Amino acid sequence: MTFHLGTLAFGAFIIALVSIVRSGLEIIAQHSKSHGNRVMACIASCLGCCVGCFESTLRFLNKNAYIDVAVHSTNFCTAAKNSFEFVVNAGVAVAALNGACSVIQVVGSLLVAVSGGLTTYLLVTGFSRYTSDLSPHYVADPSAVAIMAGVLCLGIGIVFMHTFDQCADTMLYTFTDNKKNTPQTLDQFAPDNLSKLVSEASSGNYHALQPSGAGTAVQDKQTASGLYHSS
Repeated sequence: MTFHLGTLAFGAFIIALVSIVRSGLEIIAQHSKSHGNRVMACIASCLGCCVGCFESTLRFLNKNAYIDVAVHSTNFCTAAKNSFEFVVNAGVAVAALNGACSVIQVVGSLLVAVSGGLTTYLLVTGFSRYTSDLSPHYVADPSAVAIMAGVLCLGIGIVFMHTFDQCADTMLYTFTDNKKNTPQTLDQFAPDNLSKLVSEASSGNYHALQPSGAGTAVQDKQTASGLYHSS
């Protein structure tokens, strides 16, 4: 990790530089609008939108570039080029993974927050240690404590879900890199479920995501329908 501190700093500097440019364009747009210069405000807003899109893309490439640095120990520019090629070659699988991970992140974070808040509320309302006026640990407002606990749990859940997202991206990146550079070892290191999932996502066929029972039920239904129509 210490060997690549310069690489990490360089990637962070690029993101910071683009963010400063975007913020400057937003200030120019607001200043021009307040002084009645609608043309300049429109130009600055359009440029700010373009820079914002570029910043989002750059953040995504940055994440994959850091994965390439960890895998191949390359410099930032080479890693950024490799990550761009990865996104181009595995675009469908990347889009499917990001969509699934986004849903899991939102649901997981909310589940952790609700579970933590509800558990806290049950604790502070169900034990005399927190409900008795004579107790030094008496809680006067259980709802406020539960809400605060839920907010704290939400922050913890977001951190863990971001870690999950990073692990999923790393698995997909290493799988694609292994398939590209050393395909003869793919069956040795890659789990069968991951190989099947990526191949199905790349082809646009998501039947592999269904449980085995669901897939069998669909096939039985199609078979029965065909026999009915033939009769």
